[in-house]
This record gives sequence, structure tokens and C-alpha cells, in this order.
Amino acid sequence: MQKSVLIIVFAIFYLFVSADDSLQSLYRTLNKFAKTNDTAQIVESYKFLGDYLSETNDFEKSNIYLQKGLDLAQKANITREVGILSNLLATNASYEGNRELAMSHYHRALKAFADSKDLDKVAMILMNMGSEYEYMGNYKYAIAYTFKAIKNKERSGVIKNLAYYYQHLGQLFKETDQEKWKFYVEKAYQIATNSTEERVSTRAAIFNDLGGIAQRKKNNDQAYAWYDSLIVLSNANDYLNGLATAYSNRSHVYKAEKKYDKALQDMLKAMEIGYKMERNYLIITEHTNAANILIEMNRAAEAKTHATKALELSSSLKSYPEEEAAAHLALALIGEKTSNWKLAYTHYNAYKEGMDSIRAVDVQKSMHDLEVKYQTSEKEKEIARLDNENKLNNLQLQRAQIIITSIVVIVLLLSLLAFVLYRRKQLKQQKQQAELKQKLLRSQMNPHFMFNTLNAINQYIQTNKGHEASDYLAQYSRLMRQILENSAVEFVGLDVEIEFLQNYLMMQQLRFEKSFSYTIVVDKTIDPEIFEIPPMIAQPFIENAIEHGVRGMVGGEIRIQFGFENNILTLTVVDNGKGFQTSTQQLNHKSFALDITRERLNIAGNNTEKLKITSPNPQTGKGTLVSIDVPFKKYE
Repeated sequence: MQKSVLIIVFAIFYLFVSADDSLQSLYRTLNKFAKTNDTAQIVESYKFLGDYLSETNDFEKSNIYLQKGLDLAQKANITREVGILSNLLATNASYEGNRELAMSHYHRALKAFADSKDLDKVAMILMNMGSEYEYMGNYKYAIAYTFKAIKNKERSGVIKNLAYYYQHLGQLFKETDQEKWKFYVEKAYQIATNSTEERVSTRAAIFNDLGGIAQRKKNNDQAYAWYDSLIVLSNANDYLNGLATAYSNRSHVYKAEKKYDKALQDMLKAMEIGYKMERNYLIITEHTNAANILIEMNRAAEAKTHATKALELSSSLKSYPEEEAAAHLALALIGEKTSNWKLAYTHYNAYKEGMDSIRAVDVQKSMHDLEVKYQTSEKEKEIARLDNENKLNNLQLQRAQIIITSIVVIVLLLSLLAFVLYRRKQLKQQKQQAELKQKLLRSQMNPHFMFNTLNAINQYIQTNKGHEASDYLAQYSRLMRQILENSAVEFVGLDVEIEFLQNYLMMQQLRFEKSFSYTIVVDKTIDPEIFEIPPMIAQPFIENAIEHGVRGMVGGEIRIQFGFENNILTLTVVDNGKGFQTSTQQLNHKSFALDITRERLNIAGNNTEKLKITSPNPQTGKGTLVSIDVPFKKYE
């Protein structure tokens, strides 16, 4: 005996320690992820911790952690977790009897799953909302929400648990429309038969409903068959709730057929399972049912024992008034059977008082409902009367408002039209001004270049170098033709611009007796025939490289390169000359060329910060590096 007690104590201690270990593990996991700032993991940790505390009926702490997780999920826009956490909070509120709060959480969960287009989860939430209305006694809304749940469940394509949805819908018609009850339960049975994913509890509920439907139609053989199937299913899956339900319901069929021995045997089995599961409601009802069977068998003493146990448990719990009244009635019947009139009188009065109390509560609730309906009706009448009084005034006001609104709208439309026309004219003028300014800037560059060129030709003539002067003049004429052609347009082909630069550099080589060399490099990713750029955008910087860089030195080099990367066309001009000097003349010349180019980039819409001049060149320690992000057009 002592050994058995020690084993039981150790088992209880082990369960508490295991539960505490699980809880501590969840706390450690939460603290671990809290240090990493991983919002998704922190939200999940709050969810698991809150769910665990809910399972242990610690709803207060559960709600704290679930709410923290929900707040984080909403801030991080983790929509799916918002839905899951809201559903868990709704479940807690439902267990605590706070229907209004539960519905508020369910609505948030419904929106979250709808936003994430998770129709299966939408169906689950609608199902839960339907159950909530069922608990409130509002079967109209319960049925409507369950229908919506089924519709979304079928649209989701997720078959798992669909049978449960139909079985639950059938249950809602159980007391009001037996044909619909049968129709939807049979539909659930067909789905479950063709699926391997339905839960044991769902299959058990379907078998039990089909047994109940057969029992109501007095088809007892069919009822036995379904309850027997439920017993086989429950035994195979160790499903105690299914076994208790099957034995209890089959007992009622046996009792209806006056097979009292079998009825008592099944009822005692159901009662034994109730004790094993610690289900007080099941224990109370099965003791009372056993007492009623024993009364029919004329075994009053045993019947009294069962009825007394049912009464003691129900009266101590104070949560089962109808079951307590049923126990009193069983004891009253035992008093009649045994001619114990005191027992019969005492418990019949207790039964009557209990039922009166239950009816009083029902009546009070009905009166409250009627009072609310009456007050609502009176308010609606008063509102209707006030509405009628205000309708004429409102009509006059509406007419005046329509006239005023129409005038305002017409004025606004006319103003908008005038603004659009003015803006269009303004944009046209701005475009014309920009085009004129571009032409002016190009015309500013041409005289500057022409002056240097003509001066060079003059030097050849004065030194009696007629042949060189003739070549130089022919080269110059080609350049002049290109300049004249390009001055009339905003963009020219990159191939045309490269040809211009080559002519210009060849002419400068003639001028300086090829004292410098040059290279023009075009990136392989660029097709010059499909790119267009502003004309003569590089010329001022090449001229600076010659005049103030490589002029007067031996082995001068100038490199011009066009590159294209990340949709940016870059022009670089590099020389190995003297770099920037501090003479006023050079600085003024560079400033003039730089200002013109920046102005051209501004008009073309480019950021002038994309033009960079570096001297000396950081790569060689001498010369000058010019880099420009050139505006371009590309034609595929």
C-alpha cells in the first residue's frame, strides 16, 4: 500500500516538474531571441508561450504574452502571425465568457487572413465566429457564419477538416430541422470516407450523429450499428471521449427496448471512462442515468446510491443546476417505488424548486430580451417621427446644397481648365527659351574655337608653310561644316561626335607637328550608332588638355574614353601634361569652358556635380583627369 502511494506521489511530482521544465524552456527561448532583435522569432516565442499558458488555464498570463506578440507582429507587418495571435486571444476570451472581446479578436484575425489571401484560415475563423454565436444562442448567425466558413474552405482547396465543417453545420439543425441535420451529417460522412486526413474526433462525431438520427427515427438496428462502429473506431485510436459517448447513447437505445441489463452495463462503462477522464458532467449524468435504469430493474438500493452520488457532486460544484434537479427527481422516484414518502416528498420539492429556479432564470432572461426589444421599438418609432418632421426641411436644404455645389463645381472646373491652358502655354514658352539658350551656348563655343584655329592657320601662312596651311584649312573646313550642322540640334549621334573629335585632334596634331598623341576608346557595351549625346560636349576639355597640358612638351598623350555602366554614359579626358597652373589667364580660360559645359548640363537636366576635374591625376601623379556623366538618348 505504501509503495503504491509513493508511486502515485512520484508520478504527480514528475508531471509538475515536466510541466515546469516545458514552461522554463519557453521562457529561455524567448529571452534568447529577445537578445538577437529577430522580430519574427520573438513574435513566435510569445505565441508559443501564450498558447502553452492557455493550455494550463492561466489565461491572465497567456493574454499578456499573446498581446505582446500581437503588438510586435502588427508593427512589423507580419500579417499571418497577427491572424494566429488574434485567434488565440479570441479563444482565451471565449473560455472566460467574454463574447464581445472574443468577437473583436476574431474580426482582427479574419482581416489578417483575408489580407494574406489564406482562405483556409479565413474559413477557420468564420467557423470559430459561428461557434461563438452558437454559445450566445443566436443560431441564425451561427448557421450563416458556418455556411460562409464552408464556402471559403471549399474555395481554398484544402480538404482536411472539411467533414468537420459539414458535421458541425448539421449539429446546428439538430433541434430545428432533422432532415437538414441528416443531410449535412451524411455529406460529412461521404467526405470523411473519401479522405485519410480527417481527425478521429470528427469521424467519431459523425458516427454518433448518424446513430442519433437513426435513434430518433426509431430505427434501433441502424442506431446500434453506428454506435458499434463508434466503439470500434474509438478503441482502435484510444479515443476515450468517443467510447464514453458511444456507451452512453447505446445504453439509451437498450433502455428504450427494455434491455435493462445491457443498458446498465453500457452506462457503467461510460461512467468508468468519465472518472478516468475526470469529466464531472459525464460522471453526474451517468450516475443519474444508471439510477433511472436500476429503478426500472427494481433495484432501489443501488439506484439510490447512484442518484445520491450524482446529487452530492452536482450540488457541491454548483455549476450543473439541471443535472442536480434530475438527481432529485431520481431520488423522488425511488421514494415512490419503496413507499418512502418522506424521501419522495423531500426530493420532489427540491426538484420542483430547482426547475422553478431554472425557469425563473429563463423567464428573467426572456423578460430582459422583451424589454430590450420594446425599448428598441419605441426608439425606432421616435426616430421615425423625428425623421418625418425633418424630411421637408432636409429636402429644402438638399436643394439649396445641390445648387451651391453645382456652382462651386462649375467654378472649379473652369478654374482648372484655365490653369491647364496657362500651364501648357508656360511650358511651351519654357521649352522655347531652353532651346534658344542651348543654341546661344553652342554659338558661344564656336567663336572661341574658331579664334584659336584661324590663329594657327595664320601662323602657317606667315612662316611660308603653304602646303601645311592648305591641309590645315581643308581639315578646318570639314570641322566648320560639322559645327554648323550640329549647332542646329540638341543631340547628335555618338559616331558623329567621335568623327568630329578625330578631325579636331588630327588638325591640332598638324598644328603642333604631332608633338602629342591621342586615343579615343569606346567601351564594348556601347554601339555608337544607337547613342546620341549633346554636340561638342568634350571639345572644351580636350582643348584645355592641349593648350594647357601637353603643349610644349615631348611625348604628350591625350586619352578620350566613353564608358557605359548602370545606365550611365561617362566621358573621361585624361592628359599627362602639366596639370592646373595658377596663372590668371589659364584659370579664366578653364573657368569659361567649365561654366559653359555646366550650363549645358543644367539645361539638359543633368546634375552638374557629375562633372569632376582632378589635377594632378591621382593614378599618375601628373596631368589632369576630367570625368563627365553625359546626358544621352538610346535607340534600340
